[in-house]
Parts: sequence; structure tokens; C-alpha cells
Amino acid sequence: MKRIVIFTLLLITALSVKAQDVTYEQNNIYLGVRAGTLLVDNMGNGRDVSFGAMFGIKFNDAIGIEFSYDNQFNGLFGTGWSTDAYQASLLLYLPASPRVQFYFVGGVGVYRSSYNYWADDGWNDYLISDTEYTDAGFHAGGGVDISLSPNVALTLDSRYIFVNEDTPGDNRTDGLLATAGFKFRF
Repeated sequence: MKRIVIFTLLLITALSVKAQDVTYEQNNIYLGVRAGTLLVDNMGNGRDVSFGAMFGIKFNDAIGIEFSYDNQFNGLFGTGWSTDAYQASLLLYLPASPRVQFYFVGGVGVYRSSYNYWADDGWNDYLISDTEYTDAGFHAGGGVDISLSPNVALTLDSRYIFVNEDTPGDNRTDGLLATAGFKFRF
């Protein structure tokens, strides 16, 4: 935790130096959609899916904010879990090229999860449903925006989500969210 805070402060200091001027004119407000996978540390078996939407404002060449909603789930029938993630993020952009912009992302979120899982009472197996948890957490990662036109960008994003839920069994809920999507600037 201490390393992340120190790294973030150093990054903010480095980006406070004026970034180079970008001559490729872009709008600074966007709506976007994304899809990808959530790789939870010790839950699931590779079928974790995520769909989401985002709204962002880029204040200048170096700093922006983003608000997003993602639904992450594993298992369509029977057992599995589902999480609604509401995140507020700070985006710190590296000095930009005309069409490719790399960024670091970090922020906080509220995560509401529900689980369906099998339990055994000694005689029969039965399904326990709708066990819900709501917890706060934070996330950190990076990404890249690739401008396809002045109003559309392909975005690739990867962030590690740190959240501590009392999940069924010995499961952990921390995980890596990797997504691809589009930002529509206006």
C-alpha cells in the first residue's frame, strides 16, 4: 500500500511538468463502452466476463477523471457470482503523441456482489442463493487510448481491483480487470 502511494505521488510530480503540446484536436468529454474479463485471484475458472460503460472528462493533456459502471459475472446457470462495480478514477496521461495516449489509472469504488453456491447439510446438497455483500475498495492500473478519429478512440485498459469481501469459503475477491472498448468524444 505504501509503495502504491509513493508511486502515485512520484507520478503526479512527474506529470506536473508541462506535457508537450498536442496538435491533434480532440474533444475532452466522452462516453464509452467496454468488455473484457475479470481474473479473480482464486475464484472461477476463466469464464469471468465483464461489461461496462464509462463517462469521462479530460481536463488537459495530463489529467482526467472517469466514472464507470461494470457488471462482472461468472457462471450463467446454477453456481457463480456477479458483481456490480461503481468506480471513480483519476487518469494521469503520459506526454501524448498525436494519436496514442498512455495513461495510469487509480481510484475508489463500491462493489456489490452476489453469490450462488452449493452447500452440504450432511444429507443433501443444496444451492444457497443471493448472498450479497457490499464493500468499498480501490483500483490501480494503466491503459492506452488509440484515436481512430477525432471523435472515436479504441481504449485498452487493465486495472487491479483491491476489495475485501467476506465471500463464501476461503475465496478472495481481488483481481485483474482487463477490458477493450470505445470512447466516443463530444
